[in-house]
Amino acid sequence: MSHMIEAICRRDGDSLKTFTNYWVRVNGELARHLCGLRDYRQNHIRARLFEAAPWPMQPIDGLSGR
Repeated sequence: MSHMIEAICRRDGDSLKTFTNYWVRVNGELARHLCGLRDYRQNHIRARLFEAAPWPMQPIDGLSGR
């Protein structure tokens, strides 16, 4: 069995609320119906702690695992 973890970030211009709603309602439902997928998890980041200071890395809004 293999595992995959993906870092997820929202599109420019999308609010955190819009991103979270789409990820849960659309992607979550799609994953639920994938044949052979035994486990799918979403880990949502509620606040980007680094936004108060300059940050050299890509902003991440969540992690997805299967």
